[in-house]
Amino acid sequence: MVLQFACTTNKNYVIEYASDLRGGTWTPVPSPVFTWPGPGIGQWVDDGTLTDGLKVPFRWYRVRLKLSGPP
Repeated sequence: MVLQFACTTNKNYVIEYASDLRGGTWTPVPSPVFTWPGPGIGQWVDDGTLTDGLKVPFRWYRVRLKLSGPP
C-alpha cells in the first residue's frame, strides 16, 4: 500500500491505521519511514509488516501533523 499526501517542509507527520472505523481506535505506525518524491508530496509505503496489514481484510489509514508532546 502506498500512501501519498500533501505536506509542508519542516513539519512532522504521523501515520495511523484502524481496522474498524466505527471502533474509533487509531494506532500510530511505529517509526514510519517517509520519502519525498516531489515538492509538497510525502510518501509512505506499507508492506504489511508495520501494521500487520496482511492479516486483516480491510485497513484504513490517515495522516496527521505531529504535535509537540505525546502522540
